[in-house]
Amino acid sequence: MLDRTRIATLKEEIGEDDFAEVLEMFIDEMTMQIEAINTSDPAQLTADLHALKGSASNVGFSQFAALCAEAENGVRNGSMPHSLSSKLGDCFAASRQAISGPEM
Repeated sequence: MLDRTRIATLKEEIGEDDFAEVLEMFIDEMTMQIEAINTSDPAQLTADLHALKGSASNVGFSQFAALCAEAENGVRNGSMPHSLSSKLGDCFAASRQAISGPEM
């Protein structure tokens, strides 16, 4: 679900406190972006999914990034992933819960 190596590296690079701040900003921004996903414009959807994937990868949300990549490829190939908004929301929520867990 999470790339713990990426998270540890980021914490080492910027410090625990700054990581917590970055994570909070990331979660707020991603929540808004997921809610604003527009599936009616394939070109915009592809761009949105690509941006979500990159942001998620940067902070270690690996499963969410993989889901975005899969959906991005699907849209590029002409298929619209079924229940995309719901899947993105569910995976993001699970990642948020995992990063808030005691082992983090």
